[in-house]
Amino acid sequence: MPTGFEVIGDDFNVVVNATWFNYELVDVQSQVSSFTSVGNFTFNGFVFETDDVTSLVFIKCESEFSIWSAGWRNGKRITAVATGITGIPIKMYLFKPQAPTASRSGIQLFNEFGALVFDGLSKFARIAGSMPAEGSGKYSLTSSREYAVMAPCFFGTVMTSTREGTGGGTGGSRWTIVTTLSGPKYQCQSDGIRYLGSRVYAVSEEPSWTQVGSSSYNYQGQNLVVADVKGY
Repeated sequence: MPTGFEVIGDDFNVVVNATWFNYELVDVQSQVSSFTSVGNFTFNGFVFETDDVTSLVFIKCESEFSIWSAGWRNGKRITAVATGITGIPIKMYLFKPQAPTASRSGIQLFNEFGALVFDGLSKFARIAGSMPAEGSGKYSLTSSREYAVMAPCFFGTVMTSTREGTGGGTGGSRWTIVTTLSGPKYQCQSDGIRYLGSRVYAVSEEPSWTQVGSSSYNYQGQNLVVADVKGY
């Protein structure tokens, strides 16, 4: 049997002990959507940049939005949020795996080496559930809370087509390669996450002197993780 102080839940599982580990809130950013871009893709929304791959990035938006993990830019991991129109408030909550900040107030737990492992006032990632990326209706949770979502990887459809343009030259006819990103829409509510169908949310257009065949690929991705961020 483990030694030291432990907190046991109603289900007799250990809630907190000296081996406690979690992700702590290190940053909250409030932004407003505008016309922006990632690479050649343009859309209404905002692009958040974080400095590593081990952090948890949760997005809260009370209007319709799509979320996509968009790779790297300028050495930063980027998470893009696409909204239907500009001027929509968006919040990003960033959690990192690190020791809690000592508040010197409330309960604190230390391990056998004297390191602080739990502080009662620390703002840890409160995971509320894991929801399918696609669905209908609402992913219901406890009411009177505030929820944010995290997309571990890209989920949606990438479709490429070629549009014939005007002009010519030594290379022949001018073409435009059009690539669209589409995927589910969500809305963060006080009692869960609402599904709002699917839409095209980002478009890329590139000139070409050659015609490219059309293609469509659907990325299944993974479930979205939902966090309770009330009070954060």
